[in-house]
Amino acid sequence: MKVKLFTALLLLVGRLCPAQQPSPDKYKSTDDLSGWIYAQLQWVAQDPAGRSALLTEAVANAWRRPRTDAEDQAWLDLLTNEGYAFLLKGAIVASTDAYTAAYNWARQHREIADEQQVLETILKPLGNNYTRLGDYEQALFIHRKALAIAVAGTDKQQLAGVYGNLANVSSNMGRPQQSLDYCRQGLEVVDGRSAQAGLLLSERADAAMQLGDTLLARESITKSIAVLEGARKDRSSSFWLLMAYQQGGDIYLSEPGRALALYKKAFALGSGFSSGFRERAKLLLRLGSFYLRTGQPGEAAAWLDKCLTVLLPGKSWGSLSERDLYAENTLADLLFVRAGLARRQKDAGEALRLYALSFAAGAKLRHELVSSSSGEEAISDTRGRYEEAIGFAWDAWNSSHEQKYQAALLQLMESSRAQLLLEELQRQQLYRAQVAGDSVAIRIRLLQKALSYYQKEAIGRDDSAIAGQEKQLRWEIAQLYKKAPVADTLPGQTLYDPEPYSVLQKDRPPGLSFAGRPRSTRWNAVLPVSVSQKSYPSAVAGRIACGPGWARGSDGERER
Repeated sequence: MKVKLFTALLLLVGRLCPAQQPSPDKYKSTDDLSGWIYAQLQWVAQDPAGRSALLTEAVANAWRRPRTDAEDQAWLDLLTNEGYAFLLKGAIVASTDAYTAAYNWARQHREIADEQQVLETILKPLGNNYTRLGDYEQALFIHRKALAIAVAGTDKQQLAGVYGNLANVSSNMGRPQQSLDYCRQGLEVVDGRSAQAGLLLSERADAAMQLGDTLLARESITKSIAVLEGARKDRSSSFWLLMAYQQGGDIYLSEPGRALALYKKAFALGSGFSSGFRERAKLLLRLGSFYLRTGQPGEAAAWLDKCLTVLLPGKSWGSLSERDLYAENTLADLLFVRAGLARRQKDAGEALRLYALSFAAGAKLRHELVSSSSGEEAISDTRGRYEEAIGFAWDAWNSSHEQKYQAALLQLMESSRAQLLLEELQRQQLYRAQVAGDSVAIRIRLLQKALSYYQKEAIGRDDSAIAGQEKQLRWEIAQLYKKAPVADTLPGQTLYDPEPYSVLQKDRPPGLSFAGRPRSTRWNAVLPVSVSQKSYPSAVAGRIACGPGWARGSDGERER
């Protein structure tokens, strides 16, 4: 007999909450496990974020395991609410663990689990947690589980939402055709006037741009904006419209007037509600890059300065060092664009310093990426950027023969080689761990990504809870390393050949040999056109390495 899933989501609980935390003794004496669980849920409902840990204690301190359908149901409610409470608290790892446990429990006790509720209250938030952490393979796996349930149901809007999640994850994985297919299926079932339809059209525009279909991209984003502007306004639809305006500006960059109008609409809309520091930073960067592309360095500098203030409060360009950087793709992009502005201003030394900082920020980001696809997209984006920076350093040295430019050139070449080799070693370690079922190594990578997530969330905020989460994660990572240390290199390998580079020769600029297909056009379309775009012959053959067999992915997380 199937019992209706209760799933007492904490903020929606309507029962009378107890005045103090229920003691297990009263319920244990009558062996009322279900009553004790729901009493715990009612107590935590008064302060979900502050009392979330009490649900973990309840799981650990239960005097016995469930025996009846009603108790199995109560246990599922306990695990689901534990995941939800930790999500409200911002504890992304604990939330993911709890939702995973809830899903496993629901699969083991299908007779008590309503499939539609499992989709809405477990699979959706679990998939979104993995997306936040950049673990796109796991997110795709979870959303496909949700799709199997949604297809069997009757709620078309719910089904369209699942297709939207799948399209977004596929796009982040560098699979635009797959994303386009999910968009098509979602648009076939969604209410064409709903905000969800606008989001699907936005996803379709993104996939079309990756595939180089500008006409479809423009058609899709224009329709997306029209639908979202006419849809019922709430926080989600307003945020989707903000993102669509930004995306429209990117797509119409060849028409500067139209692009700027869309960016300004996004800026005006974003000023009306709190969209998060990362979204604000991305828009400010787009505006700065736009003005740089259109030959307005003064305006560009002003917008880039505002972006720096959002990403690194209290810092100035001159005071920046590697110690200030953290794993964030927008920060790496900002430094790269600001280096382009320094080039435009004929400040070669500052440009090369900012290029080096951009690559350092990118290295931190790639070190934190969990999934292979998210690593591939970051490596792909590195390709052209290193080529541009090394080409510029070569031009500076070749025209002046100043020692500092030669040193910068060699440093960039060494950095490109060492970084890409290290990334390949890390990927091989993760792959071997997954194939061998090494749960410790996989857990370490997940916690490292979560640590990066908390560091970004803490920017501009004095939040002791986030600081506590960081401290806990560092402790857990240290304990896991004691169990199964992860080596920096594979046996018998070093990160790079220590033999020094050959002496650079005049008029023979260095070249790069990167594997993979051309870079993605999604963000590159927004970056300023290079001052000098040349094809360089190789002068230092074999000295700059790349990982074998890397393929292109999409560039950067989409914040949806």
